[in-house]
Amino acid sequence: MNILLDKEIQLLNGVERQRRAIRREQTEAVVERQLAKISEPKRWVGSYNHVIEMETPQTQRARFLLLYYQRLKMFAESSGTTVGDTGDAQDRVALLDELSDVIVQECHPATEELENLLQRERQLLLCSLGSDDLSLLRKRQLALLAEIIRSNPAKAREKKATKLCRKCKKLRPTHAFTLHTRQRSADICGHCSSLLGSTVDIAVYRSILRAVRRDERKRGALASYAFIIQDNDIKHIVENIWHGHSVISNASDRADLMLPRWNIA
Repeated sequence: MNILLDKEIQLLNGVERQRRAIRREQTEAVVERQLAKISEPKRWVGSYNHVIEMETPQTQRARFLLLYYQRLKMFAESSGTTVGDTGDAQDRVALLDELSDVIVQECHPATEELENLLQRERQLLLCSLGSDDLSLLRKRQLALLAEIIRSNPAKAREKKATKLCRKCKKLRPTHAFTLHTRQRSADICGHCSSLLGSTVDIAVYRSILRAVRRDERKRGALASYAFIIQDNDIKHIVENIWHGHSVISNASDRADLMLPRWNIA
């Protein structure tokens, strides 16, 4: 009985290994198709149904890096499981040196890690290490190079304006820091400001502000302060200045309150 169980376990392990190998091959094929698609020239149909192709700097760069990706992969697949001869090691080192000179011109966060992996493989090849011991290292190199090929260098050079939130200690985009009229500095992001605020529903004050803005828009006063103040400012006016009730009817229902213009004449 134990022998049958052992054989069954061995068969299941073999099936699982085959399944992982097939899944790995499918993933590699998908990556290669993506990289080939990126390196293709832009095509569109012009007048008289003529197909027009245009090479862009991005497609030329992707095709140039794709050649190195294919050379790295071809070298890894053709290498044996034992220690290669001196000629193969020298060819591999020459390829790594050539790739290092190429990626140093790229602006991508993965270039530093890829350069470190290339330098590590150079040192291991000098120690006559076998291909099996370098397989994981070479797979990581291919993954990083594919990530660099998929990236857009124009967007990579764009620096996003970020700011450190004093409360959550996270880098947030500058538009996430809202500055109210009575606020002197924007050191806390909008998410933390909403958590620090009270749990009172300000929807009614937002409705009052919308009514004021509609009235100012009808009067043509587009430079009015009504378009500068925020919901919290209306809440401050209603609760702290007018003490939460109307000065005319003494009504305290916030839904019935309004902020009209005061006609001095």
